[in-house]
Amino acid sequence: VAPSRGLGDVYKRQEMGSPNLDLCTEEIEEIPYLVSLSDRKIPITFFRIPNKEKQSAIVFIHGGGYIGGSTLVLQNQCRFLAEQSGATVISIDYRLAPEAPFPAAFDDCKDVVKWLVHHADHWNIDPNNLSIAGESAGGALAVSCGLSEVGKYLKLVIPIYGALDVCCLLYTSP
Repeated sequence: VAPSRGLGDVYKRQEMGSPNLDLCTEEIEEIPYLVSLSDRKIPITFFRIPNKEKQSAIVFIHGGGYIGGSTLVLQNQCRFLAEQSGATVISIDYRLAPEAPFPAAFDDCKDVVKWLVHHADHWNIDPNNLSIAGESAGGALAVSCGLSEVGKYLKLVIPIYGALDVCCLLYTSP
């Protein structure tokens, strides 16, 4: 019998992720922040090499089947991505199901992208060099953001083993 059987979503969420190592060789700032939107607050974390120069930005969306995952699970990966890319990485702790059903996660990610564009100067990021990435469910959310109205702000969309049905994306010319 699986240890999480019958214990509900909270226990399943605690099981998500796995131990991982911090591979960074440089200092990486971690700045937790609570984005205040008109009807809710969304926790995000900035990961960046400390400097005064304007940086490109990568919004990174965690996986977890829309019911789990968090910035904490991917903290070391976000740190390493910031170090290797030289970009500011922003991880979003979007609302999870079942407490927040669809489209809550998508709305959170989309609205945080809009917020970032409008607050780019404050965070010293280049709003013209903004990308979005995510793994699994986060990859699907990244693609969804790219296909939505915030797609106009995004230079690149990177789904990492995204939970996608690509059948609907196939195109055949008439």
